[in-house]
Amino acid sequence: MVFQDDKVLETDLIVFSAGIRPRDQLARDCGLEIGERGGVVVDNQCLTSDPAILAVGEVALWNQSIFGLVAPGYQMAKTALSTLTGGDTHFEVAPI
Repeated sequence: MVFQDDKVLETDLIVFSAGIRPRDQLARDCGLEIGERGGVVVDNQCLTSDPAILAVGEVALWNQSIFGLVAPGYQMAKTALSTLTGGDTHFEVAPI
């Protein structure tokens, strides 16, 4: 992955998905923790039950919530980037 500042982050795979329901079959197949009603369970750093895998956006179940809005997805992406680069940003969402 090449960022705007030309820094490179080596990855094996990037999965990008959009929709209104969590499409979590790949995560299920990988044995990741899934919420009761779907969605990949993530912590405050967007880490899944496998610390080598992060999830963001509408597939990510944070604090028993899945957000169908753009702003939380952007914040999750920023949090995931921070996690991947050794930062200490934690996901927070404004009350809706």
